[in-house]
Amino acid sequence: MKGELITSVNYRPWIFSENEGDKTMFALAFGYRHFWWKGVNSELSIYPEFVRIKNNVVDGKSYSDFYIVPEFYTGYKGKLGEKGLFYNIQIGTGLIIFPDQSYPRLEETGIFLNGNLTLGYSF
Repeated sequence: MKGELITSVNYRPWIFSENEGDKTMFALAFGYRHFWWKGVNSELSIYPEFVRIKNNVVDGKSYSDFYIVPEFYTGYKGKLGEKGLFYNIQIGTGLIIFPDQSYPRLEETGIFLNGNLTLGYSF
């Protein structure tokens, strides 16, 4: 069994969130991925996220915010050729721990499910 430290840069283009409005996100991630067997892995990461909301579904206003979001994933990492390129397919959970109540939403936030398809480079 072995593991690896991970960092990533993440960008989510504008999407419509029924609970919030039009939303985009930019984040850095720092974490640890542990391998259990072949490419099967579990990962714990923390995401400092910069979020923008336009056309909020509650009041129609725009908001810019900063979150801290820990996330836990389980999945499979495979190689794409021999040069260090890889893919990682995961499903997991997360929770916004800071600040979480900075703009109005239709529902309170809590633990959420999340899926990832990551294409990356290991060095």
